[in-house]
Amino acid sequence: MKEKVILAYSGGLDTTAIIPWLKENFDYEVICVCIDCGQAEELDGLEERAKFCGASKLYVLDVIDEFCDEYVMPCVKAHAVYENKYLLGTSMARPLIAKKLVEIARKEGAAAICHGATGKGNDQNRFELGIKALAPDLKIIAAWRNDKWTMDSRESEIEYCKAHGIDLPFSADSSYSRDRNLWHISHEGLELEDPANEPNFEHLLVLGTTPEKAPDEPEYVTMTFEKGIPVSVNGEKMKVSDIIRKLSGENSTITIESDEKYNTTITCDKAIFQIQGKDGDEFSYIPHIERDKFITLSQFTLKEIIRQTIFSISPNDSNKMMTGELMEVTGNELKLVSLDGHRMSIRKVALKEQYSDIKVIVPGKTLGEISKILNGDNDSEVQIFFSTNHIMFEFDDTIVLSRLIEGEYFRINQMLSSDYETKVTLNRRDFMDAIDRASILVRENDKKPLILNFTDEEMELKMHSAFGTMDARLAITKFGKDLMIGFNPKFLGDALRIIDDEEVTLYMMNPKSPCFIRDEEETYIYLILPVNFNAAAI
Repeated sequence: MKEKVILAYSGGLDTTAIIPWLKENFDYEVICVCIDCGQAEELDGLEERAKFCGASKLYVLDVIDEFCDEYVMPCVKAHAVYENKYLLGTSMARPLIAKKLVEIARKEGAAAICHGATGKGNDQNRFELGIKALAPDLKIIAAWRNDKWTMDSRESEIEYCKAHGIDLPFSADSSYSRDRNLWHISHEGLELEDPANEPNFEHLLVLGTTPEKAPDEPEYVTMTFEKGIPVSVNGEKMKVSDIIRKLSGENSTITIESDEKYNTTITCDKAIFQIQGKDGDEFSYIPHIERDKFITLSQFTLKEIIRQTIFSISPNDSNKMMTGELMEVTGNELKLVSLDGHRMSIRKVALKEQYSDIKVIVPGKTLGEISKILNGDNDSEVQIFFSTNHIMFEFDDTIVLSRLIEGEYFRINQMLSSDYETKVTLNRRDFMDAIDRASILVRENDKKPLILNFTDEEMELKMHSAFGTMDARLAITKFGKDLMIGFNPKFLGDALRIIDDEEVTLYMMNPKSPCFIRDEEETYIYLILPVNFNAAAI
């Protein structure tokens, strides 16, 4: 069983390069953890980037309010300012980040925590002292201090990533090293490395602007404080995080006005929008949902089961059933099913209570949006209410109502089979890594199959494309007949990526029958159809 390492992941170049470096040099399973202290759009696409680079999963923890209330405000009240200029925005956040890294390390049973601090500042001390204070038993890997780290510049990191099939939008000419949170942003790198250089503010600034481009008119702000903590701006009560957003310009004042003909004017800062509105009475009514038919589960469980199935819904409307997921409740079990004509995903979770039987088809778009706004906390619950035509999700201060897809879902049980001629068990991570390497040779819309040849104690993986060939071998445990079969590598990779087991088991009948990936308890079942290939050309 591979040991796990927790990587403090920002999504920047340094920590992106560290993912393949950890796997290559330590053979760890890499679990990325991003602590959201208010980085805003910097977090967009982070999960896809982390997993593309080889991480098994990514945690994104929203700690904005905790950061503002328990770290920023005490520092502000203490007037903790370095040399009367620097507001210590980076150092304020590091103890909180260290705390959360340790929490995830304990949750995952990790052996080590890795960070990407370069040693140019004090971040190595901040991270490592915080981690050691909370978890002295955990190993700490400081990549830039490790003998196996051979990269000495951002240019060499970019080249390292490209050599490992990671071609992401990093460029050497704009690769400032920035640390951003809700309280501040700091910059280093490029021309800033030499104090003799004047900063290129037009190139550098992300949140601010130069005095030359600042507004000519002043803005007056009234704030009230209680016990040294701000509680309102211009008479409007707000929590600390919202006050910081408002004062930083993130929360601009928006004014909406409509006349008797529903001509609507929206004003935001210096922008004015004219929109033709409609009478609110013409808006679709919100149906009343009875609360007698429902289930309760944790937000974490719902978010996970959606993540583990939604990738195999159909992206088009050619068959409306395939654009949704079957949600079925039987006793104390919840099951989600999705399929797109090439593969099928089934996940089952146990509920804490017994419920009446429920069987509905939920639009995939609804589940996707729900997944985005769930906080993923195991201690927070979500209630799901069902009616004949609607489903309603209620959690925190949020209610989401959606129509159901009408009709009869596919006969899933007829698609499943326990028969097999070949049963193969192998290491999931090794299998996924081999698929990822093969996928480098496949471009979008390329239909080249990944050929798997199962013999005693070994599986051979072959990929032939216009860009090159790959031949790899993995150790396996096989029962039954030898078999050669072809698959779309993306479909295999998608399924393996959301399985947490160390080993996976494949069940196959012949080269033209579906492959089943399932555990013994059948808490998950992934069906993948094979693709035709010319065996003679292999």
